[in-house]
Amino acid sequence: MLNYKTLYLILITIIIIFGCTHKHDSDFIKLSMSPKEALGKSTILFPPNNKIIINNNYNGVTEHPILSGEIIKTRYYTHPEHIAETDKYIFTIIAYNSGGTGTFYYLTVIDKKTLTSIEKCNKLIDDRIIIKNIETISNKENTILLEYYTRSRNQTAYDTPNVHIKNYFQVNEGKIKRIYP
Repeated sequence: MLNYKTLYLILITIIIIFGCTHKHDSDFIKLSMSPKEALGKSTILFPPNNKIIINNNYNGVTEHPILSGEIIKTRYYTHPEHIAETDKYIFTIIAYNSGGTGTFYYLTVIDKKTLTSIEKCNKLIDDRIIIKNIETISNKENTILLEYYTRSRNQTAYDTPNVHIKNYFQVNEGKIKRIYP
């Protein structure tokens, strides 16, 4: 038969073992501002070698020299109305147009510690789409749902997007991956 002293030692041992293996909330990063405000102070690292400082108007510009010596400016737009926040990251949409008729949309992941995007976490979504929603699915697993409208294969680039798409994404080991729950 166990006495109180033995039960107490067993209980303490269980608490110590569980406490050492239990995942703590240290992965949670608390921002001192709203995710929308943080977006307006972020730096986006965009391939191949672009560093875009996002301003309070939620956009930024890069300059690219071309062979003729001219400088081409590319304006990047974030979408502060489309933000999802997890324990470690802010997920948002960044769009750019380099002068053609299309606008390219990327899912971008910003590290909450540094307010800098993770370079391997810029995922091309599509061209000329309509973003419907971006929402957090799992804070701990850094998983979000992105919903948008695109065109079917038999529609032209100028048709209104009307095909509803739902994609789930997760950041794992510094990379963004589409997942299939």
